[in-house]
Amino acid sequence: MAPVLFDRDGEHYIPTRLTAGPWDPQHAHGGAVAALLAQLADSIEPPVPMVASRLTIDLLRPVAQRPLLATTHVPREGRRIQLAEVSLTDLDDRTVARASLLRIREAQPTPALTAALADAAELSTRGPSAGARDLPRFRGNPGWPAGFHEAVDLRVDPAELGQAGGAVAWVALRSPIVEDGLAPTPLARAAAAADFGNGVGAPLPMDRFAYINADITVQLDRNPVGDWIGIVATSLGHPNGVGRTMTTLHDEAGQTGIALQSLLIESTSPDRPSAYGEVERGG
Repeated sequence: MAPVLFDRDGEHYIPTRLTAGPWDPQHAHGGAVAALLAQLADSIEPPVPMVASRLTIDLLRPVAQRPLLATTHVPREGRRIQLAEVSLTDLDDRTVARASLLRIREAQPTPALTAALADAAELSTRGPSAGARDLPRFRGNPGWPAGFHEAVDLRVDPAELGQAGGAVAWVALRSPIVEDGLAPTPLARAAAAADFGNGVGAPLPMDRFAYINADITVQLDRNPVGDWIGIVATSLGHPNGVGRTMTTLHDEAGQTGIALQSLLIESTSPDRPSAYGEVERGG
């Protein structure tokens, strides 16, 4: 099993078997693509200390298991706001995915701002009802080939997995993104976890419907700390075949931000195997 998600060859990134997703094993999982884009965006140096406030990822077409050319661009470079862009292009010169990272300068707290925030009404900070180690680990389907489910440690209640309604889970990215000696950045970990929102907080039963996300937006108030990213996800679907997933992101200290996904919803054939597999205790 390959130890990384993407092998690097100059400016090209080659998906390994660990990037495969549940919808089609010949295409990369959105979380793997999101992690790569976030890691590349994070590698662009800000002019001053900044917070990765908003990461938007457009999944323009299925990402096949073929080399990808990565290009970066900084359309706005400022000491208060920076906008960085990353795109992935396939061998046919088609852009398959792109990311836009908005950074905001990180200021020192002032007494006036601190007092004003303390007086303001607090937003809901509901967190996962159980810790990562209190939930069983998702093991995938025994018949699956290698895929992104092997690159992450996903903890989720099996009673909630693949069922309509909200759900909670914890995700830890265990494989390096690229063999460059660098650990995944907090933003990359958040992006990889955010893509699980529509699968964990399913809008409809997954044995009868597919709900593929066309994008991922991650908005952070602070960098998550540690390996584990907690997600509290709720999805809504509509008869026109369009839906959305809303996810709050957490670390073990509390809420760190939110994620949004736009969903394409379709009925699946009765003989299609479930994209969900086994969940086991421990691990």
